[in-house]
Amino acid sequence: MLNRALAVIMLTLGLAACRGGGSSPGGITIPQSDGTPPEATLQVAVAASGGDSAAVSTNSGNSQNMTLRVKTGELNLAASAKDSESGVQDLAIWLSVEATTCDASTCEVSQEEVGEPLFSSISPQKKAGETTAESSILFQSLDLTQKIPQTPPAAGNTITVHLTFYVKAVNYLGNSVRTPDIEATFRESA
Repeated sequence: MLNRALAVIMLTLGLAACRGGGSSPGGITIPQSDGTPPEATLQVAVAASGGDSAAVSTNSGNSQNMTLRVKTGELNLAASAKDSESGVQDLAIWLSVEATTCDASTCEVSQEEVGEPLFSSISPQKKAGETTAESSILFQSLDLTQKIPQTPPAAGNTITVHLTFYVKAVNYLGNSVRTPDIEATFRESA
């Protein structure tokens, strides 16, 4: 079940997309030029009741942190982008994973390569003069067992996993934007 904050965000984003933000019923017409990127937002929330959540946007400029209390279950991810002039061609949620395992004297760090988005919504390329929607919305869930090691650390050891999420959005004229990060952290000691 989605937590209440994420449900409200999803409803708000969905209504904004349905209304089109004041554009004509057929969408917007892509101009010859537009020097501005889209605006983008990201919300990450633990699906379980009472779980932590965080939100960022390109307008806020501040990264956010959240704590994961368990290493199983799901994270709900909601991304949106809007460009009233040039529409949104590509909306993607990116994730980098860093796990640090420490014993009494040393720490070992492992990182998952970030080569492609975790989730994306790409529309076919359109040219100036064509009509498109001004916004894009992406809702997904991430199973924590796929990113957080499920084996408990050895006696006396600690494992810390940082899941760092962000959104990239690109309009039809190639202008792009990246949100600040949301870092979800899980720690376990034995």
